[in-house]
Amino acid sequence: MSGAAWWAEESCIVFVASHDDRSGSQLLVLDTRWRTWARWVVKRYAGTVAALESICVHQGNLYTADATGYIYVAGASTGYGDGHSGGARQYVSLDVSTGWIQAGGLAGWQLVRLASVFAHYVASPTLNIAVYHDFATTTTDTQAYTITTGVNETVHRKPTTHKCQAARIRVYDADVTPAAYGAGFKLAGIGAEVAPIGTSAKVAAARR
Repeated sequence: MSGAAWWAEESCIVFVASHDDRSGSQLLVLDTRWRTWARWVVKRYAGTVAALESICVHQGNLYTADATGYIYVAGASTGYGDGHSGGARQYVSLDVSTGWIQAGGLAGWQLVRLASVFAHYVASPTLNIAVYHDFATTTTDTQAYTITTGVNETVHRKPTTHKCQAARIRVYDADVTPAAYGAGFKLAGIGAEVAPIGTSAKVAAARR
């Protein structure tokens, strides 16, 4: 098993069972309401079996990713990707955000020195890194990057505003046409270099 997801709307648990040689896979679906199992084989656009590696559920849709980076989407009225049976290929954009980082505590201050993204660039779009401050819903602190195709690369950027009480990092790609399927980024991680700002409180002699 290489992944599992809980599909609350359907009372189902979905498991990914991959072949040892990564040549194919199938989804095993457990219906907890009726206590029954089902088998679901996801196929590519050309009809071959997809070698899935991970799955997740978001807003009622089941997202699955295969070993080559393609993403498949299935829901009550949705189905597309690199080979959804009977459906058109469509690009699935990347848009990932961290939670609010508060290194200084509930009401303290912090310095955000660096935001880092580790990704594998497949093709087509530009990677954008945005930093939000103090629970704002919009930001102008955004910068675009072009990464070398086919390599793993770490991108570092310094925010325009360093001092804040809270910070959030968002990583997303530029708009692409629906025909640009199979392109994009494999996101491996998001990091931040953040330090709390010390207070002027008196420190006991024994701790100096």
